[in-house]
Amino acid sequence: KETECKERRKLRKTNSWKMVRFQDPSTEDDVLEWDRSAEILFPEYAVEEWTSTPFEELFTAEDWENITEDWLLRKKVLERGDSQVLHPVWGQEVTMKMQGVLEDRTVVEKDCKLVFVIGEGDVIQALEE
Repeated sequence: KETECKERRKLRKTNSWKMVRFQDPSTEDDVLEWDRSAEILFPEYAVEEWTSTPFEELFTAEDWENITEDWLLRKKVLERGDSQVLHPVWGQEVTMKMQGVLEDRTVVEKDCKLVFVIGEGDVIQALEE
């Protein structure tokens, strides 16, 4: 029963009805020790600012941009793309490098090559915005 429960927890349907299997490392006995050598995906940028400044200060800084009008979702663009290139649109496949951290600096999500289709609901809303 325990194995069946574990399997059911890992298998999820997305809004686009695709089946996705997630692995929760905290519940797996055979997960290797966390590789700290690749913890930061953006070593060429001012990581010190992100690791030593409280989130409130970071998110109210002028170099952060609002994604939503209520300021609950913000982003910092590290490197602007070509202004002549159009932004991705609904239904288009995109590839990005991203890292999500909590205020205590716990890395909760990291992907050096995340590929998804905008609008299919396969990723968190923040990435599709």
